Amino acid sequence: MQHSRKLSGGLAATLACAAVAAVPGIASAQSSCTFDSSTHQVTITNGSSAGSATTVAAPGGFIQYRDGSGTSFQCVSASGVKASTFNATKIVVHPQTGQGAQFQKTVIDESGGRFAAGSSTSEVKIFVLTGTGGDQLQVVGTKTDDSIQVGQGAGLTIGPVLDLNGDGDVDLSTTDAAFVEVDAGDGNDYVTGEGVPGEMGAASIPLRLYGGTGNDALIGGSKADIVFGEQGLDYLGVKGDQASDYADGGADFDTANPGSTDTLKNIEKYVFF
Repeated sequence: MQHSRKLSGGLAATLACAAVAAVPGIASAQSSCTFDSSTHQVTITNGSSAGSATTVAAPGGFIQYRDGSGTSFQCVSASGVKASTFNATKIVVHPQTGQGAQFQKTVIDESGGRFAAGSSTSEVKIFVLTGTGGDQLQVVGTKTDDSIQVGQGAGLTIGPVLDLNGDGDVDLSTTDAAFVEVDAGDGNDYVTGEGVPGEMGAASIPLRLYGGTGNDALIGGSKADIVFGEQGLDYLGVKGDQASDYADGGADFDTANPGSTDTLKNIEKYVFF
């Protein structure tokens, strides 16, 4: 999903420099996927080239992957069984051998269908094993209403964790990431970086949140977040931390609850609590 919102000059320059520094070169390669129908695990090796992403999606329930904007491939077992949200319970995404220190970007895309077989009890759990290259995680929401919680993991899951459907448990875990981006897409969406009480703490890495079309509620985490309401009547909650956040309401009538050091744009109503 492409976004046309532009940041103010100073912030844009800072982010541009950070992005260049965070993306070291990677030898051209290609991602791959295996499916073990006996253990119900899908394993995707992230081999995307420098600056591009490996995208994991499940359109029509069938689990697929692609590099950059290239062709999507289905994950199939050695015996020809196609991996789907009905026969897989776990997806593991990891770097190629010897590439753990290189930059990785992973996109978990639910715009064509959720990673679940129609109920919360049959969710496919996703684990993204990152390296030390300032890695990025992007989540693309559905075309209907979403409830997405971003928080901080514990133990071996030291990176950000996400509840993708608002049922209060962890659906997506990572070992590390430099920042997380959530593109909520269409629908009246709720996206928060405050975590889930008793399940995950507040996100302790920077977040970039995009509301898309619809009346959305977007709430940041504990670091310097960037929040775009885009189309619709949106609420942007960026107060509650000591970081300097950037919030842009976009089109229509938008409300924000800012902190004293936050930068705001296209906000029609301010609330303080």
